[in-house]
Amino acid sequence: MKNLRPTKYIVIIADGMADRPVKELDGDTPLKKANKPHMDKLASNGIIGKIRTIPHGFHPGSDIANMNILGYNPAKYYSGRAPLEAISMNINL
Repeated sequence: MKNLRPTKYIVIIADGMADRPVKELDGDTPLKKANKPHMDKLASNGIIGKIRTIPHGFHPGSDIANMNILGYNPAKYYSGRAPLEAISMNINL
């Protein structure tokens, strides 16, 4: 019988990684200049794909995208950005 080992996945959510070129970094972006050997190795040896993180009918934003990636249906659970910001600042709701 075949060894049925579960497939392992690593999902890197690149939210907030994008930036503009910086003059002091010779015109590179901070991400390009950063020492990130593990991410570079994963990108070189892994399988890279794209997904739609913003459901149809929603305005693009990291709050909706991250909820969707984590398995929460924004149509059911999204009530605005304020509760997410409050939780990130340890404010009890």
